[in-house]
Amino acid sequence: MRKKSTFVLGLLIVIGLFGYAVTYQVRFTEAAVVTTFGKADEGDVVVGSKTEGGVFGNLYMKWPWPIQKVRTYDTRVRTLELKQEEIQTADGQTIVIGLYTNWRVDDPLSFFRVFGTEATATSRIRDWLRDAQAEARKFKFDDFLKSGGKAGAEDGSPMEDAEEAILGKLREIAKKTSEKPGLQFESVGIRMLTFHEAVANQAIETMKENRQRLAENARTRGKADARRIVESARSQRRTILAYVNAREKAIRSEGEREAAKYYATFAKAPGLYRFLRQLDAEREIMKGGKATILLDQKEGWFQSLRDGAGNLGKGVGPLKGTD
Repeated sequence: MRKKSTFVLGLLIVIGLFGYAVTYQVRFTEAAVVTTFGKADEGDVVVGSKTEGGVFGNLYMKWPWPIQKVRTYDTRVRTLELKQEEIQTADGQTIVIGLYTNWRVDDPLSFFRVFGTEATATSRIRDWLRDAQAEARKFKFDDFLKSGGKAGAEDGSPMEDAEEAILGKLREIAKKTSEKPGLQFESVGIRMLTFHEAVANQAIETMKENRQRLAENARTRGKADARRIVESARSQRRTILAYVNAREKAIRSEGEREAAKYYATFAKAPGLYRFLRQLDAEREIMKGGKATILLDQKEGWFQSLRDGAGNLGKGVGPLKGTD
């Protein structure tokens, strides 16, 4: 019985070792290159995020070692950092800079052919990034203290410009090594930028001067805008007043022309004019309707009625309809 148990256990171990030797696993975030006697081609690449699965989920079959061997690479974006190093700016100032790059494996087969292992790739990338760091030396010290823009520009950031320059140089170096290195550099960043004490004091003074200059520019623009707004308001006021005055003169002239017609008529019949004015006055007095008004028959329009309508048109001949 004991021998049988030992045999079964040994058989299970052998089956397990055999299964381990002829299968491999590729996760969703990985890519695998299966080599046959150390060589591989396009058909030997398995990308976990692009395949429908192996014989059992993400489990795939292979020939046992030493016939076939599997290299597995993480395809996610990874970050590699450099230690802080001193560099000289274009104008001879010393700054301390710390760089990092985000990279990923985008072609597993080319990556395998160029680097073989991720450890080798990491070492090479670190050397490339250190060489590309020299691009930061093309910028002046003052550029890193400006609030925005390339030298002479007003948008963007000089630090972003330096990062883009280093990224471009890094990609250029990688292409010189191989047309298809199998990896992609997503970005380069300046993790830390520090100065020596003397340089820092100078930087603070430079920043103060920059801020004061920006504030003075803002005040100057504000004053110019204020003057422009006031002048615009005054111009609009003059335009409106000129229009109002012209309109007033036009209305006054039109009224005087209309009044002149009536003046000519009343000048021929002054009695009629006085009579109409009396009627207007009496009409205004009686407009309320809540008061009793006693009038003398010898005064006002009663006097005119008693004297006869003929007297109203005195000076213009007899009026039609009167005796």
